[in-house]
Amino acid sequence: MYGRLPVYVGTIFLATIFEIACAVAPNAPALLVLRFIAGLVSSAPLSNAGGTLNDIGTNVSRTLMFSLFSSCGFIGPVLAPLIGGYIVENEQYGWRWCYWVTAIWNALAFILVTCFMPETLGSALLKFKAQKLRKTTGKSGWRAKVEDESLKEATVGALKRPFKMLAVEPVVQFFVLYLTSE
Repeated sequence: MYGRLPVYVGTIFLATIFEIACAVAPNAPALLVLRFIAGLVSSAPLSNAGGTLNDIGTNVSRTLMFSLFSSCGFIGPVLAPLIGGYIVENEQYGWRWCYWVTAIWNALAFILVTCFMPETLGSALLKFKAQKLRKTTGKSGWRAKVEDESLKEATVGALKRPFKMLAVEPVVQFFVLYLTSE
């Protein structure tokens, strides 16, 4: 209803704040809670990225974009222990610098997204265009479909969608089987 950009900006900002909080956590229980929240809010940009790539790409370019994006999911778990291990083993830094480095990367992403990323969600763009047309023409007939949907309807639809995809999409079914099998 509101677009992808507010989700990116808000959650990357919160992730940065919670990574900084992890870096200065006074004890282990606080670190566990703060790290959980940082991971939770960090999942939103990751789950929206596929939709953004779909919005900006053509049928041909999506093939390359999605494969590059998917490979990052495998590169991160390989590089993170190497970088984290170097930081922790280097006595002048300590384990807290793992969180500082993550916070710095998040802050950089926040700045880049805030300054350079446009809105890509089609329904949000139509809503903004309809609002602009209503304002410039003074005619209330310009409406986007998303403006007629209540927050409750949108939430119920969004919550049903993953289960519907799991029921009818073979790719999703096989991916879930792959992820859950040992």
